[in-house]
Amino acid sequence: VELAPELAAQCRKALKGESSEAAKASQVVCGDARSVASGYESAFDAVLCMGPYYHLIQESELMGLLAACARALR
Repeated sequence: VELAPELAAQCRKALKGESSEAAKASQVVCGDARSVASGYESAFDAVLCMGPYYHLIQESELMGLLAACARALR
């Protein structure tokens, strides 16, 4: 999940150039990481979440992000 549409497009472009099975199976979603599971419940084998943590100040926001990531996992 990438918040900035331009960066999401760059990620998609980079993945298209990769031939690995992991790259082929990857999906870049443009949106807010806190609502990543909306429409993607149980959709992913892995969720990589590196950037949003330090932007979330409230503990409730952080816990919401972790819960959203968990809902997105198979």
